[in-house]
Amino acid sequence: MLIGAKNESSELVGSLVGIFCHDIVGECEPFMLIENVIVKTNQRGLGIGKQLMTFIEEYARKNGCYYIIFVSSAHRKEAHKFYDSIGYTLDFHKGFKKTL
Repeated sequence: MLIGAKNESSELVGSLVGIFCHDIVGECEPFMLIENVIVKTNQRGLGIGKQLMTFIEEYARKNGCYYIIFVSSAHRKEAHKFYDSIGYTLDFHKGFKKTL
């Protein structure tokens, strides 16, 4: 699902993609994968990112998701501070990526 945030002028100022996934191991509980969390540079610090993340968290809870997972590039230190401030903890799994 694509979620967007607009300002009072109906300009898109933020978005994220939430992907609902069905797990096939363990208790087979669903989880949410988040991608492409974006807030326009001049709109950061206004609570838009928090509102987007709160919305997707509520959606995930309502749909029985066990956890939310996402990755953030190592160099995005300000984004990491934001995620930490809204309750996400840094987990040291190894991520892999292959550009096609």
